[in-house]
Amino acid sequence: MPQFYAEVLRSPGPHDNSFRLLNSNDPSPSTIAWAKDIGVTATSDGDIITFSGSSPGLGVTWFPGSTSSTTYPYLIVRAKAANGGTLAVAVFNSGATMNLSFTLMTTWQTFTLPLTTGRTISSILFGNQSVAGNILLHYAYLCGNTPIQLSQKEVISGSVTRSSLGTDHAELRLNNYRGKFLNSANAFSFGDHLHIYLGQGSEPFHVYGGETEHQEPIQPNDEMIITSRGFGIALQQAVVENQPSAAPIYTNSTPLAIINDFIDNHVNNATKNGVPIATNYRISRSYAQSVGATIPLYISQFKNVWDSMRELMDLSVAQGFPGVFFVDPAENLHVVPLGAQAAANWGTDPIPATYGTTLATGVNLVTYRFPRDVKSLRNRVHYFGVSQNPGKYGAWTEQTASTWGSERLVPGTTATFSDDGSIVATGKYSVKCILTNSGSAHYGGGMFYPAGKNLGLNITALGSVYSPPLFDFYFRITQGANCKTTALGSPPSIFFATDASNRFEYNLVSDGNTAALQSILGVQGINNVTDNYWYHVLLPIGPNGGVLFNSTPVANTVAPTIYTGASQYQRTNVGTPSWTNINYVGVYWEDSGGCGNPSGSAPIWHNGWRIIGGRHILAYDNRASPPRYPNMREIHFFDPITKDDTALNNYAIAELKRLRNGILRGTATTPLLGDAFPEQQVQVTTQSANYSNTFLRATSIIHRFSPQGMLTEFQLSDDFTNSQPLDLWKLSNALLQIGENAIISREVYDLKTAILDPTFTPQLVPVT
Repeated sequence: MPQFYAEVLRSPGPHDNSFRLLNSNDPSPSTIAWAKDIGVTATSDGDIITFSGSSPGLGVTWFPGSTSSTTYPYLIVRAKAANGGTLAVAVFNSGATMNLSFTLMTTWQTFTLPLTTGRTISSILFGNQSVAGNILLHYAYLCGNTPIQLSQKEVISGSVTRSSLGTDHAELRLNNYRGKFLNSANAFSFGDHLHIYLGQGSEPFHVYGGETEHQEPIQPNDEMIITSRGFGIALQQAVVENQPSAAPIYTNSTPLAIINDFIDNHVNNATKNGVPIATNYRISRSYAQSVGATIPLYISQFKNVWDSMRELMDLSVAQGFPGVFFVDPAENLHVVPLGAQAAANWGTDPIPATYGTTLATGVNLVTYRFPRDVKSLRNRVHYFGVSQNPGKYGAWTEQTASTWGSERLVPGTTATFSDDGSIVATGKYSVKCILTNSGSAHYGGGMFYPAGKNLGLNITALGSVYSPPLFDFYFRITQGANCKTTALGSPPSIFFATDASNRFEYNLVSDGNTAALQSILGVQGINNVTDNYWYHVLLPIGPNGGVLFNSTPVANTVAPTIYTGASQYQRTNVGTPSWTNINYVGVYWEDSGGCGNPSGSAPIWHNGWRIIGGRHILAYDNRASPPRYPNMREIHFFDPITKDDTALNNYAIAELKRLRNGILRGTATTPLLGDAFPEQQVQVTTQSANYSNTFLRATSIIHRFSPQGMLTEFQLSDDFTNSQPLDLWKLSNALLQIGENAIISREVYDLKTAILDPTFTPQLVPVT
């Protein structure tokens, strides 16, 4: 007979559902968060700790942190023993040790142990078992109130949804006769922990763990509705932001390293932002595996952890190593490779990648629907974003002095580069270059990045006719007692070079033959440049760097231009450079001397260099037809967060891969199967759908139960490519922005909010 049990742990404080180290990726069962004494063996599968060999004073010890027994006067444990017997509990605290015990059975029981108030608890020892054999603990909690235990008699109906597309959630409809669950003895608070156990055998499985978020008494039936979201809510409620220990700008990091930082510094962090209030989140990352390759740059600023992780999984799809993630009922984060159809392998994860029970007509399939369609199919994705080079702001000037070079030095001039951490406009360092001519007051030369002349930037692919790309930079100089004489025909300039003989030049300072307003700094002569002052310049560059408008551009409109073309600051080109191949960027400075000084020298600082511009990427399905859909279907996305080109391309590819195939989005209903997990591959056999042990992917699993019976519904897909496959249309999906609803909502939102320039030239990305 199917089994059901549920309980609400009220006013939960320090607790442990997984018994795993929170800040470790070690999945070994023997690597646990609890201390074990000599002669004691203890392991955890992420849900249950199993130990044996305890004796007087020896066992396993939990360290819940300094905890007030007045605030949390109850120790609550769910436990059983292979052979029964008693188990001693020693609660070490600021006063005399509290020696407690409880009698174990061979079936699971929940024990509530009252504590002496007015103490500060430091550790709790479970040991001195009276009968040899394994002791099993499902959880340990310190709570402010006793638990509410729910039986089948009190539950009118309920459901549990387990999903990797969103947080697990549960709903219980309870018999609330005479306000039973609102009076003081049975009332619960928001944030209490709900655990649900269901099973088709003699022992139920732990199918749900989460926080209560909603209570609704209703009449005339005198019922109470409780709704809850699973422990994965921690990832949805915690945002990724600047932390003292880790900034949300990740360079050359693996997805696993980024995820580890998410969990340690943005979810579990007990003093996040200096707030001395623990979050009560305990997300273990023991089962987070490495998926995908190193990501050159990833930025997540004030985006919640769940959405940030979905972006990382999208990048893994574009890299060809798709991963998926979910949080289980015991607060473990699982990050595993998705795996090809019939070839899933979750490696070290304790959950098998393939579900062990086949769904088959005449055996356990009650009903099913397996529709396949192309309603959401798109085979051309227009991805609008903002590209920044370098991807990490300031990376060209942050401790990079050794990779800078010089050219066109005035005879006798030397250029000495160094990293300066004391004179900085942005970041931690600037690049300082001292131009020196010890034998003459005439000094000067070009300073550029990188020395290898290998940027390979295509400026024409950035921006548009109406929105040219920008060179954003900081400049500072100390001329001191130098002659400060501007060389006619060779004034200070900004240059963008294909090679040493071919470059574009922009007036930084005008010489005597050029008006001041035709220079970037708006001055004529280097004698008018302010010493020891950081100039911050946004310079439009490229073939349309001089665009002028009749009126100020307004959001969501295209203002008419009166001029498009080169900038007024642009000098005559040297050679025949190409904006499609810019290999290095630099500053030229020269003082022609002539004042009688015996020498000339000036330190020049460069900081915060970047080139930024809009990018229109068109990722299209370049496979043969079939499997490519024969007709054109297009969609656009707008990404407002500045990214490097690699990330923009990968996001466009990920969206295309999600949308370019017709997919199955079906359901299969069976009698209760409580041991199924989301993202497992499930074998299906049914003749009418032409499936014979065919593997499908379980994107969600829904358990429905009442006194009349218990059923499990599998949400199935044949998409084995994408971390986030399209899901069935459901109202909850529309609210949570997942599945097909996310595509529609995103398209409408982008259309309403994006400032899309019709003159963008798409950069083609064929995807096979």
